[in-house]
Amino acid sequence: MESSLPLFELPDPVAVCVAKQSDFKEKVKLCLCSQQSAGIVKKLNDGIKSISLNFSEDTCDIQMTARDVVSCGGYCIVVFDNETTFRPRRNLREERRSVRDPIQETIDFARRLHESFEVESCSYSINLHNIRGDKVKEFLKRILVIEYQEVVILGRSLLGEREDWLRSDELSFLLEVIKPEASLVINSCIALDFKHSRPFELYSLTYEDALWVTMDDLKLEINSFELNLTRTNFSCKDLNEFMHYWVESGSDANRYLSIGLREDSSFNHIELLDQTDFSSGRSHVGPFYFIKARENGNRKFTFAQLHYNSFLHNVNIKTFEPTSILSANIYEHLQDVEEVRKLRIVRSEVEKLELKYQKTLEEEKCDSEKERIRKELKIVVQSKKLIGCQMDFIRNRWKRVKLSICSKRSAAVVRETKPIIDKISFYYSVANFTYCTIRVDNRTESRCGFLVEFNTEAPFYSRDVQFEKYYQVPDPIQDTLNLSRRFYETFDVRKCEYYLNVESVEGEQLRSFVNRVLVENYQEISIVGKSFDDRMYGWIGSEDLSFLLATVKPEHSFTVNSNVATDFKHDNPFPVHEVSYEDALWVTLDDLKTKLGSCRYLYLQRTNFTWKDINHFIHCWINQEIDIKGRIDIGIRPDCPFNPEELLDQLSSVSGHMSGRFIDGHCYFVRCRNVGNRKKTIAKLHFDHVFHAIHISFFEATHGLSGLIYNHLEDTVEIKKLNNVKLDVEELEKKYQKTMEEEKSEDEKERIQKELKVFTESKVLIDTRINTLRSQWKPLLLNVYSGLLSLAVDTETTIRGTVTFD
Repeated sequence: MESSLPLFELPDPVAVCVAKQSDFKEKVKLCLCSQQSAGIVKKLNDGIKSISLNFSEDTCDIQMTARDVVSCGGYCIVVFDNETTFRPRRNLREERRSVRDPIQETIDFARRLHESFEVESCSYSINLHNIRGDKVKEFLKRILVIEYQEVVILGRSLLGEREDWLRSDELSFLLEVIKPEASLVINSCIALDFKHSRPFELYSLTYEDALWVTMDDLKLEINSFELNLTRTNFSCKDLNEFMHYWVESGSDANRYLSIGLREDSSFNHIELLDQTDFSSGRSHVGPFYFIKARENGNRKFTFAQLHYNSFLHNVNIKTFEPTSILSANIYEHLQDVEEVRKLRIVRSEVEKLELKYQKTLEEEKCDSEKERIRKELKIVVQSKKLIGCQMDFIRNRWKRVKLSICSKRSAAVVRETKPIIDKISFYYSVANFTYCTIRVDNRTESRCGFLVEFNTEAPFYSRDVQFEKYYQVPDPIQDTLNLSRRFYETFDVRKCEYYLNVESVEGEQLRSFVNRVLVENYQEISIVGKSFDDRMYGWIGSEDLSFLLATVKPEHSFTVNSNVATDFKHDNPFPVHEVSYEDALWVTLDDLKTKLGSCRYLYLQRTNFTWKDINHFIHCWINQEIDIKGRIDIGIRPDCPFNPEELLDQLSSVSGHMSGRFIDGHCYFVRCRNVGNRKKTIAKLHFDHVFHAIHISFFEATHGLSGLIYNHLEDTVEIKKLNNVKLDVEELEKKYQKTMEEEKSEDEKERIQKELKVFTESKVLIDTRINTLRSQWKPLLLNVYSGLLSLAVDTETTIRGTVTFD
């Protein structure tokens, strides 16, 4: 005998408790029952990891995976069949419903799921096998109404013969209707004559059938972050043409490009890399090749890694910024390879010239002419030797660092040459690996780097021995300390920086770790780990951060690339000359006003500050004796767009447009009021639209433009005061005029007229002084300075001159 539980008759808290005991499939069934039962599930605040909406002409289904797969029963499927095609369910995790309109039922249920659960991701799988022409557009418009991250198109004979395919107008509509930030996968044949002006615009694109793609298409501007072309007509020779285009072009390519090779072609790295400067390395999955783009100030991703996947018969191309330790070293090595190639070409030309001179010398009979030829030949030979020396120098400068790693004896040999290391960087982690990076400078060339890694585990990919060494050791920290001591004894180390990964340490373990590794004389410390992101999965505790602040040297740089507890408080949170907090949500205005101390540069990336807060801080700086040493960069709360009115409220300022290497845009200048013992008495404010941050720099108003602006701001303040006095005089003037009109005594009227005359003369003197202040800047600005500055003041005066910074 079965009994049912009257769920809707229970009080809400009891009904929620009952639903909480259900597994994932039962919660989904509650959402499927009705809107009322779905409301009970909504109160659980449960989550779904992924939803896949699968649509075809007569059958639709939704596949759901729980956020916690193990404890919540994994996944389940809900299928909506047309009443004429209903089939029994295939497994226990499947629920089937026979309905009149499967498409609408699926959309309605998907909306209910989004309302009841926290859905992390949603994707569409759309089968267009029996849907064609205008029906495709109607079908897509109808179903693409749920927020999604990926769309997969199925049907139209991908395998076997090309019996059916997506028409050009159908694919063009798809590219337009899919939102730009989503992924699109086309698992269908595409018409060979397909053409489109922007076929690679979506965030991620996969064309399983890309036989229609030409080299001209690849040379279009690719805005997709990831582009996969599975079946193409390209060979290694074609890809070589594309790589040459990428090297020479002035724009960034996409970050990840996968191109399948033609079925009847084989992979040939010589053809692929013909006439390119490259470096190579090998891992357990095969060889990797690295190339660099031509240096261009506007390009960011100028470093590419190429790898051939023999299983899929495709070439994968990833582009990077050469900023990380390994990529920067490879990039620098590629610069050396390029330089050696150019020198080799020059040497070849010199050798040809040498042979020509030798032949001419043998044929020449005149002694004086022979002597001239010998002198010129000597110059040619010397030039060839110099080129050879430069090539040997470039090739050998990587060996010096490798030699000092080997042993104390080899380090002693290196020491005799008095070498220089421009910068040495140590990265320490107490998880399973420790490695250090070394950048070498031999007084003439600072562009040389080498990587050494000590690890408790075996390497998971092969290293390029030209610029990287890997050692599996039981105690990576101690081996790194020993090597660092040997480097300091061997080289003249100019700069040292530490990167400390504190992801898995805290409390006493963190203190012991930091005290152990901080043994060399350093200039920079960066703290990494502890999940720096918006979701705040982890953070550095208050006690640990306080310990780090007390440990770092005052005259150096301290960066925290980690989350910081939002309740963090400290008497001296900015104790060194340069401080950077990627997560600064804990910083308050009181911290900025009272705790800057001797900090010369402060960077706060993610904060809660608004433009009113920044305005309040500037007012405090103006009116109080806060002597700020250098520069402050503050990220503004993301929901606060730039508002110059709020920023400059009640401030006397000078505004101007500046253009240069580090700044391009409008700047605002203000001066402090209470000078006292302060040196930096003028501030420049500039909003960075890229980083959504305000840059505030403080200067001494001694000479040049800073002195000019400071004097002009003083005059602006004086004009404002004079205008206030003028208003008071005008009020008195009106009062006296009214009194004179009411007065009957002639003697009293005469006295009032004399006083009115004084008021009038005072107004004239005030206007004269104001006009003098306004006009005295024009000839100076027009005749002395270069660049454009707009001096906008409260007196409704705009002076345009030409100025530059010192």
